[in-house]
Amino acid sequence: MSGFILRREDNGMSDTHKQSIEELSGSYRDIGRQHGENNAVHIRYLLQSYGVSEAAPWEPAHFLDALSVHLPDLVEEIHGIAEGSGCSLKEICGLSFLIDLGSAPTACTGVVFAAGPDGPVMGKTCDCCPGLQQVWLRPRLVKPAGQPAALMLSHVGSPNAEMGMNENGLAIGITGLPAVAVDHQGVGWQQDIRAVLHQCATTQEAIALMQMIPIRGFGYCAVVADAAGDVAIIDKVAGAMGVKRPDGNVAYVTNIAQCPEVIPHTTELSENGLARMALLKQLCYDESQMDFSFDGLLRMYRTHGEPVGLCQHGPELHSTTGFFMLPSKGMVHIARGHTCSSELEAFRF
Repeated sequence: MSGFILRREDNGMSDTHKQSIEELSGSYRDIGRQHGENNAVHIRYLLQSYGVSEAAPWEPAHFLDALSVHLPDLVEEIHGIAEGSGCSLKEICGLSFLIDLGSAPTACTGVVFAAGPDGPVMGKTCDCCPGLQQVWLRPRLVKPAGQPAALMLSHVGSPNAEMGMNENGLAIGITGLPAVAVDHQGVGWQQDIRAVLHQCATTQEAIALMQMIPIRGFGYCAVVADAAGDVAIIDKVAGAMGVKRPDGNVAYVTNIAQCPEVIPHTTELSENGLARMALLKQLCYDESQMDFSFDGLLRMYRTHGEPVGLCQHGPELHSTTGFFMLPSKGMVHIARGHTCSSELEAFRF
């Protein structure tokens, strides 16, 4: 961790209404307190808007007992968020496990080129409903004492991580995947992803860690890539996990399981996800004609189409944030808003 520096590349962007990257460091309790203090007003707005109530028929132990077995550091962070924000532990648990308590529309897309002129490159967009769902997400740089730092997109008021890359050059991004079952001994949605970012340096290490940690219910299709260009697709829900290696140079995920051992454990096939999967198959059909550079990845993510494109413009779901990562170069480029029209903010480890 010593000598770690996050550099913002000069790309002419000015800070306007968009939230800056939140920087957090220290013990997990410290990280939680800092996040709670920085976002106290925002957290109270989210609690009110999502209807998280002290009167809800569950207690924090229903979630934290299992989390303490598998990821005790995140339990400390949740306590820290409550202390820093002045909210109750139950309220912060409500935000940290909100997807497991309910659901929200999700239609994210992840793509990896294992090799190319810029080394391995990964893209991952967050496609959600503008408004409340959009403002729940904020990029943060988290530097736990004695562990790799990571730049990630996370839900405010929680320790969770939807996508990101660490200083070792390990990149991961997920798309939501509904589950049939519930495992009360599992951790919440995205919480094992956070562990991957601070404990792993390679794709194989990420696979091994994710196999060790059960999740509670709602899962994901993930793409993982490391600095050496090792790439995997991981489907995971309560009760099942599968790993698929790409046949060629490209791996991609929407909200549709691709691993046979996971498909029976999922439900509610997404029409939007199926349409994006069909579009990706079309775009990647002939790899000999593809541009595997970073610019080639961006052009793919700026694709529009009918009924959907990879850059979504509604009517319900919009591409609101994109992370475009170069693991071997230690760089992350962030698009705020639609990928087709956003200038990129570039950061380097």
